[in-house]
Amino acid sequence: MHPTDIEPEAEIVVIPKQIAKALPLGLAIDGAEIREAHLLRRTFIPEPIRDCPRCPRIGISRLFSRRKRELCFVSLFGRQVVAAAGVLGFICLSVAHLRSTAQLPLVDAEIQTQLIQEDPSVFSPEELVLLQRRFGVHGPQTRLAQLFTRGMDQFQPLRTQTVNRLQALKPVIKRESRRYRVNPMLVTAILFDEIQHSKPGEDLPFVVHSGFVSTHGPAQLGISELIHQGRLPLNPSKTEIVEARNLLMNSEANVELLAAKLARLKKELGLSPDQVLIASRSYVDAKAIATLAYLHNGKLDYPRRVLRYMQDTELHGLIFSERRPTTQPLV
Repeated sequence: MHPTDIEPEAEIVVIPKQIAKALPLGLAIDGAEIREAHLLRRTFIPEPIRDCPRCPRIGISRLFSRRKRELCFVSLFGRQVVAAAGVLGFICLSVAHLRSTAQLPLVDAEIQTQLIQEDPSVFSPEELVLLQRRFGVHGPQTRLAQLFTRGMDQFQPLRTQTVNRLQALKPVIKRESRRYRVNPMLVTAILFDEIQHSKPGEDLPFVVHSGFVSTHGPAQLGISELIHQGRLPLNPSKTEIVEARNLLMNSEANVELLAAKLARLKKELGLSPDQVLIASRSYVDAKAIATLAYLHNGKLDYPRRVLRYMQDTELHGLIFSERRPTTQPLV
């Protein structure tokens, strides 16, 4: 038989679109051109890949399943580690927060105690007993009276009227403060408070001499202060009382008596008569000023108001400012 008479075997042609099932990756196909049909199945396939005779003993599906189990185990272990670290961190933060909150009341108490000790207008019970025994001071005003006082301080027309009266008394305040070595701002603050909260009509002559009110003038001084300063006898006559009331109604004389009263109280408290007390200089001076204000009025809430008025910028400008006449520039 001639070789040319042998018919060649038909070539096996595999068309990708006609593949019904997925071809195993281990199967070699000679002369087959696979383009797009098998590209998607080279990646991770959700369907299990069956073993083929030419694959190793451990099939691809088993290899993939084992790797998948390893990845799942690593992922699960990582999640557990992250969760454990988060719980541990939360516990540490909770313990630190509990320790910090447990110390907060002590810190707040220390701060509050320090603030109370540094407030010169706050007096200890021992100091109150001593001052009441020596000078006969009293407690604070009632709540209603304090609210009324604060309301009057916010009334601007009344404040303007008070400042105008102090403006007229400025030369006397500076002169007598320099004479008796007292702080002019202390004198101004006391005058401001007494004028601001004075009762209407109490400076009328018939009201003054009727005896209905016991204190008179801008500084609200009584006849007893004249007796303490030695300007009246211990038991004055009616004529002397009338003259004393007229003296107290004189604004300039009243300011001079106020400065003399502060100097007298400084001496009784054992303070140096030549030293001018300045609240911003030291706590001792501020405490001494608060004590002088307390002894002047006798009310426990009075020193705080006086210290606040001493820091008033408008009152500072009133006392320490000077007016100079404006000069026209020469052309």
